[in-house]
Amino acid sequence: MMNKSTLLIVLILFVYTFVPSLCSKKAAAGVARKEDIPYIKCGVCQKLTNQLYQQVEAKQQQISPKKISEYEIIEIAENVCNLKKQEADWILKIDIVEEGDRLELVEYDSEGQCNSECKTIERACQEIMGYYDTDVAEFLYKKKPQITQLVDYLCKDLSKACSTKPPPVPKGRTPGEAFVPKSVKEAEMEKLMKSMEGMPGAPGMKMYSRDDLMNNMQNLGNEDADEEDDDDDDSEFPSNLGKVLRQKEAKKDDWKQKITKGIQDTSETLLSTLLYDLFLDTFSNDAELRAATVADLRAARLRDPACVSFSHCLLNYKGFLAIQAHRVAHKLWSESRKPLALALQSRISDVFAVDIHPAATIGKGVLFDHATGVVVGETAVIGNNVSILHHVTLGGTGKAGGDRHPKIGDGVLIGAGATILGNVMIGEGAKIGAGSVVLINVPPRTTAVGNPARLMGGKDHPSQHKDVPGESMDHTSFMSQWSDYII
Repeated sequence: MMNKSTLLIVLILFVYTFVPSLCSKKAAAGVARKEDIPYIKCGVCQKLTNQLYQQVEAKQQQISPKKISEYEIIEIAENVCNLKKQEADWILKIDIVEEGDRLELVEYDSEGQCNSECKTIERACQEIMGYYDTDVAEFLYKKKPQITQLVDYLCKDLSKACSTKPPPVPKGRTPGEAFVPKSVKEAEMEKLMKSMEGMPGAPGMKMYSRDDLMNNMQNLGNEDADEEDDDDDDSEFPSNLGKVLRQKEAKKDDWKQKITKGIQDTSETLLSTLLYDLFLDTFSNDAELRAATVADLRAARLRDPACVSFSHCLLNYKGFLAIQAHRVAHKLWSESRKPLALALQSRISDVFAVDIHPAATIGKGVLFDHATGVVVGETAVIGNNVSILHHVTLGGTGKAGGDRHPKIGDGVLIGAGATILGNVMIGEGAKIGAGSVVLINVPPRTTAVGNPARLMGGKDHPSQHKDVPGESMDHTSFMSQWSDYII
């Protein structure tokens, strides 16, 4: 029997154990000489200027037609030289190399492991910005300079170094570390982890080694385990037959009953033992599953105001747990291990009241809020950054086989009690009102409400919204057009 405790232990193990560390440890490398530093800072300043300009432009395009605020520019300026923030990821693409007899900065297409050169570039960047990040942000906000003007403003103290050739490198200098590219999956995982920095619940997140966690698991029920473990009711740990046998104070007359119950309960939990090994193997060997789990965890924390921390979601949100268990079932299904996948689906339904066919495809950053009564059919597809509330059905329209279930685009919000039937497409960023019955395609960035559902603004020219409902969780923006809906 699979229970919540089994899933919690396994998910904690995977989320916290197999997330790659932000920087790989390497052997020490030769450091730059004092006379090299101004020239390194000159090169870094030019690349820093490009990054500031590009990131401000990208932010403006992202929020257009809204104008970028000075606060948003300050945030970019504060983080652009901090490798713990996404804004500083550009540093990971740069290496200090020897070109001929001089040191030069070389930029690669992909990010690399953070080595001593990476740290040198970060320090140079921080020294250039100094305590003037707010001044730089004010200059960008008020002057709206061209990139050449920004270079002149930011690099003015380095004009001498930038106008002369750097000194030659001594022949006996110890070469620096080689640039080691990251895998795409590793880079994606690091971005997810960086995006959690500074959020409530993240600072206390502790990284455990696999050995530590396995040792802790083996100690469950031991005499020297934590005192709180001794207070647990044995019925909550039916597979701990050894714990029953260690109860020396029990009367011999009670042993037969206790041992018999322990054996019966242990046989009932054989599946949980299988599931532990299954989950461990599946998550530890699939970086995409681990990345999806982190994205789902982050989605719950960002979108649900009732979620006070990541651990709150991890320990108590059955929607999150059901999705992660489904990811394992889907993996089994894709590997033609269908009987086991279907058995897992059945247990997910029993434990969490969420019924997802193991063949259904679910993207990353998905939130099942409350989750009770969610049904997802065999050929359904759910995109990335989708939010679905309780009692939502993604079903078919009859007994015909084939591709017969809804396809949900990225960033969609589906309100409580909504039913979407048939092989219909819900476009990217669309919104489905609570209690709606949707039998038609819904264009991107539009709202469908009612039974049967209608498009706000009319089917010929439906009104469109600019936000991403799956992330904003705005359920009621269509209310201004309510009179258009009422018949």
